[in-house]
Amino acid sequence: MASASMRDGKTGIIIGPAGSKRTRTVTTKLGNVTVSAQKPSAALVKDNVKRSSQALERAAARIVRGGVAIPQRKNVPLYSVDEDNPKIVIRKLNGQVSRGQLVDGKFQEFA
Repeated sequence: MASASMRDGKTGIIIGPAGSKRTRTVTTKLGNVTVSAQKPSAALVKDNVKRSSQALERAAARIVRGGVAIPQRKNVPLYSVDEDNPKIVIRKLNGQVSRGQLVDGKFQEFA
């Protein structure tokens, strides 16, 4: 890897063997830095697309499953927000469900 000064005085980074002849390069600007690297072969790109697709398939089942599982414990309330009205807080405590709101950090059940 070599560092070179560009015509505009900014720093450029060239990725590849020093002194090698690169006929095909790709250049990307990252803020004030310009990075140039050898263009990958079509076979390498095809292989990387295949491998990333396989990785995505392995992760897909976990990505689409939303939320977090929180186990219910005795005398420990679980709070959530009403899907229809985000101003309403739902409390689940020892098998009972209450609706209310949080006032000064404390749950107040609606009458």
